[in-house]
Amino acid sequence: MAVAHISTKYQIVIPRTFRKRMKLEPKQKLIVNLLGDDMLIVSKPISSALDLAGSYHFPKDYLKNERLSWE
Repeated sequence: MAVAHISTKYQIVIPRTFRKRMKLEPKQKLIVNLLGDDMLIVSKPISSALDLAGSYHFPKDYLKNERLSWE
């Protein structure tokens, strides 16, 4: 367990031992969530579904052809 301080800009510095153990890098994103009255911070996977959103486009008329196949 370690203590982190909140700056006047509401920034939190993650203790060095934690950064090293979790292999955190500058500008890496973390997931922050509330768990009751507690805050949970977890390292974000390198590739998440949200990162991939919009990266694939179906061929033209794909949905039309798919719906026709249901009949």
